[in-house]
Amino acid sequence: MPDFLGRFTYETRDTSTNFLANIAKKKFSFDEKKPSEVLKANKWFTDDYNCDPTVCAMLNMLDEIHSRYNRIEKPNLTDNLERLQFYVLLLEKFDMNDELYIKMNSRGLSLIPFENFKASIVRYMKKYPNAIYGGDKPEDGEIPYWLDFISKIDARWIDIFWQNPTTNDSCKINEEILINDNEIGNRYFRFLNRYFFTKAAILKGVDDKKLHALPYFFTHDCEDPEAEKRLRGWNNYVDLFNLITDSQKDISLPSAKYPVFSAIERILETFLTHQDFILKCIHADPYGNTSNFDVLRKDKYLLPDKIIFAATTEFIENLPEEKDFNSEEVKANFKRMIRVAHNIIENTTIESDIPAVGVINALSEIIHYKGAIVDNFYYSLATNDLKSRNEQLKDEKEKAKEMFDDNGNYNQTWEDAFKKAEKHPFFKGSVSFFFTPKAGSSQDFSNRYSVIGNLFDENGITEDYRKNKQHILIRAMLSCLNHWDRSGLQDRFFTEKADNKDKYLKALVTGCPEVRTMFCNYFIDTSINIDDYLRNIVRDASCRPDETNTSFKMLYRRLINDDNSSAIFDDVADRESSRGCFRIQNNRSYVIMIPSKWYDQLVLDTERHIIIPSLINDYSFDYYDDNQRKQIDSLLHDYWGWGVDIHKKLKFNNKEYSLRLIFNAYKQVEFYVYGSNVTDLELCFGITNNTIKEGICLPEKVPYQLDNNKQVIIDKISEIENKLATLQQ
Repeated sequence: MPDFLGRFTYETRDTSTNFLANIAKKKFSFDEKKPSEVLKANKWFTDDYNCDPTVCAMLNMLDEIHSRYNRIEKPNLTDNLERLQFYVLLLEKFDMNDELYIKMNSRGLSLIPFENFKASIVRYMKKYPNAIYGGDKPEDGEIPYWLDFISKIDARWIDIFWQNPTTNDSCKINEEILINDNEIGNRYFRFLNRYFFTKAAILKGVDDKKLHALPYFFTHDCEDPEAEKRLRGWNNYVDLFNLITDSQKDISLPSAKYPVFSAIERILETFLTHQDFILKCIHADPYGNTSNFDVLRKDKYLLPDKIIFAATTEFIENLPEEKDFNSEEVKANFKRMIRVAHNIIENTTIESDIPAVGVINALSEIIHYKGAIVDNFYYSLATNDLKSRNEQLKDEKEKAKEMFDDNGNYNQTWEDAFKKAEKHPFFKGSVSFFFTPKAGSSQDFSNRYSVIGNLFDENGITEDYRKNKQHILIRAMLSCLNHWDRSGLQDRFFTEKADNKDKYLKALVTGCPEVRTMFCNYFIDTSINIDDYLRNIVRDASCRPDETNTSFKMLYRRLINDDNSSAIFDDVADRESSRGCFRIQNNRSYVIMIPSKWYDQLVLDTERHIIIPSLINDYSFDYYDDNQRKQIDSLLHDYWGWGVDIHKKLKFNNKEYSLRLIFNAYKQVEFYVYGSNVTDLELCFGITNNTIKEGICLPEKVPYQLDNNKQVIIDKISEIENKLATLQQ
């Protein structure tokens, strides 16, 4: 037997101590027998051992281990004893708090991760330099801080976490309420780990476009279901505690007295007393992102939940020592902060933890502004310089500025006007696209809202401004982007609907300065109605004066103010319903298309819809595909695909031929000749390495784009016909 097993003991009763000493003296061979049978057969095993419940429990466990490892054919375990690990809780100095040991011992269960976490916290606090959390003995009649903190976890704050997540009316008076210690510990742990994620996100954030290791640990490793089974990565906790401590050295906050843990204490105390108020404010989310937020939730804890939790804990942590949520001003500022947070969450693309960390840092920044918590949150937002680049936060700052006059007097009517407009089912917090700072009263803004609000509804652009009015609104907005770059029409998705997950319509409405200018300019002179204003915008739309790209100019005209532009948007509306949104692209030609749908695209930078019908009418060509005929003859004037084929029959010297023209996406005309004697065709046109069995493909391709290119095509047709006429019978 390994010598170190002799040091293993368990001191409750003499019998259990002696039992362990005896089985550690020599190596036993169990073979096919149960360990309990082998051990009971020894002379030293008396009836006293059978009366000791600890010994009986040990024998049962040895039998179960023996059975388990025999089933998996791994009977020899002594070679792997180094893999046996224990969580150790040092209790020798718990002379004032041995109820923890008693509770653990009496239930006979292994420690859950949260209990191991508490034990690690105690060890960390007691070893902290200068003993700022207190020593092992009371000082001046008061228990040390670490003991007070741990005791509150076990007693006072447990009320936040013990309840079952049910409504109050589901519990009957005098009905027995079952308490699940394991679930309580897991809820505690989730709450604290999510707080630690907030601090790690603020202190470490993102490195090289990747989440730093610390916030990654607290949001991925700690949210893993396996985390409920064991405490992992204690070194990450220590690293974060040290970071938090260093960040508070020059801060005169209550939390600086007892770094890390006094902030947690403040947060838990606040949730204990004011959780109903806090949750009511969060659940008032008009956009639904956090309306189901729950601090106890295990599943469906989404990115908006992380952000709103972070904003809440940051706000509480930064409360001045003499303030709490009993203060009406604190309550008012918390509501204001939550309103801003809801607007930012709704109007920021948050698809991973990286942008979520950005939003958390933005909210932390404005919460830390002087006066944000105890004076007026809006005034602090209005009067401080933003470091964050979050666009919605910049808009919130502009709105906050409008709420105060030059003397800093607050005007409640502005907040009311903004809140009313923000609740519009399409705007959802983003109203800056029709708001001009310092351009009138709150009533003037409300008048603006009454006009612009009628253009949109929860589905996007209202039905009246779609087909009924020739899609005038979407055309007017797109007309503002009269340049071919990323901020203009290049690669832009467009739609009149609001129900796509990428919010393409809202991005066009709220994310383009030119579109904002268009809406705001209407209110400079409202002598005409909004419909006539939009029609004038479309009628007068043109590319930038310095634009020389003919293809883009053609696309822009056909999409915005061509006689048949509305027909394009009619067709887009029909096709996008089940196939996605259209995108404006330079993909061989300037087109609008649904990505990956080759047949859902319209070429807009050629006049082949003029050239082809003239060849059909004047030179006896016909369409290769009747669907192409229908498309060219329609108001759309082009085919939803890349190439348009036409052909005609020819007869020379009693020989029949077929001439085929393909107007391809590269703005080139390809020429094919088919006939019964391919060899004669190859000799006539000087074709080598021909791969077409029924005919030949001529190597020359004639460029086309505008109608005035047609003569070159006609000349090529005549050249081909003349050569065919020279072939001998």
